[in-house]
Amino acid sequence: MNVSAIIAEYNPCHKGHAYHIRKTREMTEAECIVVIMSGNYVQRGIPAMFDKYTRAHAAILAGADLVIELPVIYATASAEFFAENAVKIINKLGNVNTLSFGVEHDDLSVLSKIADILIDEPDEFKDTLKFFMKNGESVATARTKALCRYIPDADRIVASPNNILAIEYIKAIKRYCVNIDAVGIKRIGNGYNDELPTTKYPSATAIRKMYDNGNDTDIRSAVPSEIYEYFRGKNNISADDFNSILNCSLLHNKGCYNSFLDVDDRLANRIEKNMRNGKFYGFSELAMQLKTKNYTFTRICRILTHIMLEIRKNDIIEPEYSRVLAFNNTGSKYIKELKKSDNNILFTDINSIKNILSENAIRSLEKDIYASDLYRMVMYEKNGILIPDEFRHKPEIV
Repeated sequence: MNVSAIIAEYNPCHKGHAYHIRKTREMTEAECIVVIMSGNYVQRGIPAMFDKYTRAHAAILAGADLVIELPVIYATASAEFFAENAVKIINKLGNVNTLSFGVEHDDLSVLSKIADILIDEPDEFKDTLKFFMKNGESVATARTKALCRYIPDADRIVASPNNILAIEYIKAIKRYCVNIDAVGIKRIGNGYNDELPTTKYPSATAIRKMYDNGNDTDIRSAVPSEIYEYFRGKNNISADDFNSILNCSLLHNKGCYNSFLDVDDRLANRIEKNMRNGKFYGFSELAMQLKTKNYTFTRICRILTHIMLEIRKNDIIEPEYSRVLAFNNTGSKYIKELKKSDNNILFTDINSIKNILSENAIRSLEKDIYASDLYRMVMYEKNGILIPDEFRHKPEIV
């Protein structure tokens, strides 16, 4: 079976995503499209607006055949770690021929050259990077300026979140010698962070605002009709619905913030200083309070999510498992193929896998369960909707 993979969040799934899935099938002649999707929390460091099963179901409606969860310790990580471990999961599935991703710059040879520089770090690149950092530039800005010594328009290329992830995917494929072809599909419509819908393909950011504002007319035009009907009546949540949970976690973990993933001593001290003033903050408010030139708003959001979900530095492991969230008939056939392999890491029922996982993998799985339980609790408190827990929720069959 010719299989193509896509790494996504679908927060929420919209017309641009359906276009990407359709073009992937067309360009790769894929018989099966597998999506590795973030669960209830996404890479920008916030809870997903709809739960993972709802979003996975929508992905199947948009044209995917199988949706697999990216475990929370990877889904909420930096772009490099997010991409690296998603690619490792795809590689462990086996029989995946291509990885397709959206880009603004569709010349993959240029993105591949940038990936090579970041992997090899030539002496000239390292020296230039150090020079800019000594002159007060942030790590990200210094890296961009150093890349411009090799590729004149690198600053424009790496300014796009989609291009950044594409470079990370290519890096992971090269670094781990993964036998998968990379396919870049030019993004259409509004930009990744555009908040206003000025084309018929608005961004997920704009669509989330439509839901926040209850703008049903714009939502109807932004998502495929089948998904619009499926989403109707679904309740969504936001980061600030988790304010109490975040503040409880911050209180409980005073003095040990630097044990959490991505938290260095300097940031730990900033968090401690904020806690000493006796105030409680909303999630977004605290992220704005803590962000600096070196700690972007998104990075802070990821860190706050790590604290809230108890994801610590010693929780990071190699991926050993992935959970099936949704599939159709074609996806079912692919699952049956995978079950014949000794490297099969898929499961549909937690009770069937815990006995075969390593101790570290079980700890990672327990993070997924805890993260989902918090999400379920907030959904119930806000909307009165009780989502089945991880031991009872079955994959969506579409």
